Amino acid sequence: MIISDIKDKTFQGTFYGSTIKDGLLNTSWDKIYFSFSTSDASHNYYHSGYLENGKLKGISYCPGRKFTAPWNGTLKE
Repeated sequence: MIISDIKDKTFQGTFYGSTIKDGLLNTSWDKIYFSFSTSDASHNYYHSGYLENGKLKGISYCPGRKFTAPWNGTLKE
């Protein structure tokens, strides 16, 4: 996941090489929560998760593939 631009409560970037669409942030809770979508040639994917102590925890969902999977990452500066 590469975040290239954050403005107010929105963000842009890429996730596994796909352009992030409709990236949203919620900073009103104890963690920074996010959601966004991506797509490939035939499916839309929906992602959400949170950032805590420099670590990302997320889940992805693709209804067209009947697929869901958790994922995590470490913040790089």
